[in-house]
Amino acid sequence: MNFSQIFSSNGIFDPVPNPNAHYFIPMVIVFSFLIIAAAAILILTKDFVRKLLIRYVPPFFTAGGLGLVHLGARYESLPWLGSVAFFVLVVLMLIVWLAIVAIWMARFTPKFIKSVEIEEKYKKYLPKAKKKAKAKI
Repeated sequence: MNFSQIFSSNGIFDPVPNPNAHYFIPMVIVFSFLIIAAAAILILTKDFVRKLLIRYVPPFFTAGGLGLVHLGARYESLPWLGSVAFFVLVVLMLIVWLAIVAIWMARFTPKFIKSVEIEEKYKKYLPKAKKKAKAKI
């Protein structure tokens, strides 16, 4: 199957496409990577970096989950969920969502960095809090 067959109206809207595609394993790896990246952002990041990267978690989880649903439906030859049109919708949703997050980051990251720098500047002049006394036994 070549590109002209895939992007024809019969190829995109075929309700039960051929489940024996040669790109099945790479797509499983890509969609699994999206889920793992979202989990890594939630687990491994802290403070400043977490506040910036947390916006990538919902699109990664959503696209990864819907992509794996698509691949499972394609493998089982389920109508419409395994179609190329559903795959295009999942990828288009991911691209649009990531573009919105990138625009947000371009607008608000400099303001956020400046507020963190100002906060750190004023914190160095504040007295340090006393350490809490150890709990009595």
